[in-house]
Amino acid sequence: MIQEAKQNYRGVLCVHCRQPIPLPKSIAKIESKEAGTDHASKAELGPRVYTLRCRACQGEGLYTESKFIDVEGTPRVRQTLPRKASPMLRPSGNLSRAANG
Repeated sequence: MIQEAKQNYRGVLCVHCRQPIPLPKSIAKIESKEAGTDHASKAELGPRVYTLRCRACQGEGLYTESKFIDVEGTPRVRQTLPRKASPMLRPSGNLSRAANG
């Protein structure tokens, strides 16, 4: 039998929809560096709070390092919404001309 390779990643559960939110690389890097430090130096700084946006419901929430969990599977792909055109960028065909120009 062929076993599928299971992937794990660090994340948090969304406070709105309870779907897993993967940690950004910058936060994961900070967490891995601090894994070897003692807890006394962390207590002096206080808890770190991160603002993360859910990829499922687009809700934002504040998360501390104590909320980080290991999640099985692959992270959800980020959905990018199409940007609306600015109302200032209209086609020039409908513009009127100045009387003296």
